[in-house]
Amino acid sequence: MPSGWIGGMLASFVLLGGGLIAGCATNPQTTAPSSARPVAASPTPSVTPALATGLPDASPTSPGPTAPPTTPGPSGAPSALPTSSPVPAELPVRESAEYFGDGVRMTPGPAGGLYVSIPAEQGLVVVLLGATGKPRPSWPIALADTLCYPPAFAADGSIRVACALPDANTSRAYAFTSDGHPIAGWPVELPGLVWTAPQVVDGQLVVMVSGNPGPLWLVSVAPDGSVRTGAPAPSPQNWRAQLGPDGTGYLLALPPSAATADTKITAFDLNGVRPGWLVRVTGWVTELAFGPKGRLYVTEGQEGKRYSRILVFGPDGRSLSIGSDALPVAATNDYQGAGPIGGLAPPVASGDGTSFFVSEDGGTTVYGLDPSGRVMAGWPYRDTIGLQWGYCAPGATGCAVWRSTPAVGPGDVLYLLHPPRDQTVGGSLVAIGPDGSVRPGWPVVLGRAGAEFRSVIVSPDGTAYAVVVEPEGGGRYSATLLAIAPDGTVRYRAVIVEP
Repeated sequence: MPSGWIGGMLASFVLLGGGLIAGCATNPQTTAPSSARPVAASPTPSVTPALATGLPDASPTSPGPTAPPTTPGPSGAPSALPTSSPVPAELPVRESAEYFGDGVRMTPGPAGGLYVSIPAEQGLVVVLLGATGKPRPSWPIALADTLCYPPAFAADGSIRVACALPDANTSRAYAFTSDGHPIAGWPVELPGLVWTAPQVVDGQLVVMVSGNPGPLWLVSVAPDGSVRTGAPAPSPQNWRAQLGPDGTGYLLALPPSAATADTKITAFDLNGVRPGWLVRVTGWVTELAFGPKGRLYVTEGQEGKRYSRILVFGPDGRSLSIGSDALPVAATNDYQGAGPIGGLAPPVASGDGTSFFVSEDGGTTVYGLDPSGRVMAGWPYRDTIGLQWGYCAPGATGCAVWRSTPAVGPGDVLYLLHPPRDQTVGGSLVAIGPDGSVRPGWPVVLGRAGAEFRSVIVSPDGTAYAVVVEPEGGGRYSATLLAIAPDGTVRYRAVIVEP
């Protein structure tokens, strides 16, 4: 799901006017083997005795302690706002996860932990899970604002959370230590609507906001809560925007249609638009991928039309020669639904410059490219089934869904989420090594019919954290978090949403 999903939801008129675990696959180019070994994703009466004793159930049931009150910031910094947030919360969140499950986001935390943000009807629940999947002391907590982005992780283990307020024209940012306590000087009010997921850069929270309608600008918030507002970056009629990991903002001006002109990309910072910075890409580009050394990775092509390629640009906007040659596969959109909101799905970039072009042309086709832009030996990876998409209720009108986002882990291992192959099983998560073959112990297959993997991230130690949404009857759904080791075994599971 693109980083600007909250901004798009609130202001699209501005924008555009029991599961199973499988053994390893014997052929990376084919479907999962029929001998997949069943393992439950969430606790059910059908769990086998071996599983019940061998896999810890980290599903929490008790609320965390009351968070201490915030305190005023130092002289010159805004005072913490009077608010009912944060408040103690409970896990699992009592909602149905068919819609909310798509919005669950995860961020690696300190000491092998995991921050998880869970959207609920009245706000956001945030929890820091320990290495065994149980909440750390003082967690979870709830923020009662309208819509919140996933936490941004600071080097000291603390987090920042940016939320839109009910009037959709102002926002609020929170800061919490890893023990769940608000940091002095926070929360702070932000001058505008938070448009995309924030970043923490050198201890500073960097947020992109919009006047809704109006221009974009960057806001930085120091650890003590003091705010600096940047210069505006005028926005064109049709646009998307994204915030890079180094705090640089990118404005993507879209052509009237994907086939008629170029997307123009400009960069801006707290001083406004960077002079002379302009990138042109053919077609609709609505999201960027970020690699090492400030590089941008962009998909160029047209949905349903071959050929496609990956373009790479340096932090100064200059084209680099490490992009791919033309690839004999069609690019695919990352959005389905009403209105021309989505664009071509971006590449997947790793920290060493390896990149992946993921297409649903003819099922799933993936090209792995080395840091010089050459297709690596053993690629492409192919499967007859496509990627997992978000949820639309049967017969729903006006429903919009985003394609699941692949993830890359240590050693350039790529993780893809696939939907159920038939009505007897659930979806699957596959890990593909740099040689283009499925890793031993994979894919992981959910055994409950209709169960789906919705999102995945990979921590620095190679643990894959995946959100599973499962039907619970009566049109209601639960969400379970699986922590999966590099060999495909499940380290723990935690039910995070329950109807």
